[in-house]
Amino acid sequence: MKIQRGICIGLALALLLCRQAYGVELSATAAVLMDADSGQVLLEKNGDKRMKIASTTKLLTALVVLECCDLQDTVTVKDRHMAEGSSMYLKAGETVTVEELLYGLLLCSGNDASLALAEACGGLERCVAHMNRLAAELSMTDSHFENTSGLDAQTHYSTARDMARLAARCMEHPTLRRICSTITARAGTRTMTNHNRLLRSVEGCVGMKTGYTMASGRTLVSAAVRSGRHLVAVTLQDGNDWADHEAMYQQGFGETAPEEAGLCSRRTAEEWMLAGRVTVNGRKAAPGDQADPETDHIAVDGRALAPEAKKVYLMLNKPRGYVTTMDDDRGRKTAAELVRGCGARVYPVGRLDMDSEGLLLFTNDGAMTQRLLHPKFEVSKRYRVTVRGDAARGVMLLRQMDTLDGEPISRAGVDLIDKRDGQSVLLVTIHQGKNRQIRRMCAGAGLQVLRLKRVEEHGVALGTLAPGAWRYLTDEEIGKLKGAEKA
Repeated sequence: MKIQRGICIGLALALLLCRQAYGVELSATAAVLMDADSGQVLLEKNGDKRMKIASTTKLLTALVVLECCDLQDTVTVKDRHMAEGSSMYLKAGETVTVEELLYGLLLCSGNDASLALAEACGGLERCVAHMNRLAAELSMTDSHFENTSGLDAQTHYSTARDMARLAARCMEHPTLRRICSTITARAGTRTMTNHNRLLRSVEGCVGMKTGYTMASGRTLVSAAVRSGRHLVAVTLQDGNDWADHEAMYQQGFGETAPEEAGLCSRRTAEEWMLAGRVTVNGRKAAPGDQADPETDHIAVDGRALAPEAKKVYLMLNKPRGYVTTMDDDRGRKTAAELVRGCGARVYPVGRLDMDSEGLLLFTNDGAMTQRLLHPKFEVSKRYRVTVRGDAARGVMLLRQMDTLDGEPISRAGVDLIDKRDGQSVLLVTIHQGKNRQIRRMCAGAGLQVLRLKRVEEHGVALGTLAPGAWRYLTDEEIGKLKGAEKA
């Protein structure tokens, strides 16, 4: 068999099976296996289906707590912290450290611990708002949180893909990893045991979080590390989650060529061909045959394998008044509405808050999104910021600023480019993407932000694109963004 413009069928199979996970029968309604370092999705099943996630919510709760509190901060337990469902059995009046509560949250899945921790973060409402802000920063665009525990609520949901993004961020936090992978811990007279079976059955497992309600079914987020490679796995509504995660890790850490990074090696594909399991355009394939995964009909055991969706990259000039989400349950206008004519389901890379405008990237390339958002790559973003106040003093303070609300930040590049009518225009370059970072920095420098517009990201400029308009990126621009990890 010879097909023009083809590639080795073994490679074609490996590439196609990166996303389809042929040979892994999952019980879960939705599942994602992701490389935590690159953001590459190795396996997915209904990855973008919005579902209830139960107590896996507590991973986001823990991240927010670790941003807001010190481990040795204390909370005095109150009657209102008592909650239905799973518990670490707190008692009103006792004083507990944040660290002890985190163990109770993640090992015992204590709903009472989640409420006590919310108290430490300034109250339940403030904590939940922080959770949604952090979710937006992580590009969890199909998620919304109503509480800290994961108890069922109509507008409390996420997806397997979004939860994998959350798990990838959790893997970057040493304290969270330590707690999640602990099997037994003590808090005062309490002994807390981690019931995550994967800690005992999966090599290199970092426990992460289990979950269950009658409405959600069993939910599970886990992670594993082998030979320096970090994988995270998510299953939702899964009656056989332990086995599913074990199977996913077997495939994910299996024999794969580095350039393929898929779930089927070339050797396995050749074995399938020798066994007569692979057909191309209805004819049995043999090792060495060629096929084009975009145009040829490739099947295994009669099951057709669809080609991976074409990667799409575009920029939008987001106007003010639009939120950076895929949908909004409050009926607000979304940036996603403006790019629906692009021919693919694409997702925003990071976010701009509703009052900000300018360059917003969209793509369906998860690996590139992860690189652009990962703090270690320090991807540059440039903003044109109109302010009121003492600009000379403000510029000096902004250039020297290396902490923000007690957290370290990379120093920004700041230039005064215009001044008239009591207003000044600054050109500000940052290398992080903390929530409302520039507005908070300006406030700390005594400046009132009147207008904030992103004009460039990692060398890709907005240019003269009109507000509300979008365009596809050029090959040169895509190359700049894909080179972010080398910056």
